[in-house]
Amino acid sequence: MRNAVIFVVLLVLVFAVSILFKRMFEIKKPSSCLYQRSHLLKLQPKPANLYIPQCTLYGHFYKVQCNVNENTCWCVHRNGAKVPNTIVEGNEPKQCPMDWWKRLLQRMQR
Repeated sequence: MRNAVIFVVLLVLVFAVSILFKRMFEIKKPSSCLYQRSHLLKLQPKPANLYIPQCTLYGHFYKVQCNVNENTCWCVHRNGAKVPNTIVEGNEPKQCPMDWWKRLLQRMQR
């Protein structure tokens, strides 16, 4: 039992360290969400309609991005590019399109 607990603790530590390293490298890439977010947060003075992207733990863009100043939300791809025809005012889009590989995986499982 003790060996199992030690194994789980080590596994969690490895996972946590891998996330930290991933974030360290992602924040240096100009195309990453973390890079864009950190640079926008440093702006002084901040423009009134500033949109700051929301990022996942791994530094990618959340699939739904919202600009609270303009009261709009839209779907984005993993790289942050807007998905055409998904901008919605007042609330989030009901369903964002999946990445092509997720759709392929779903088709293969049928």
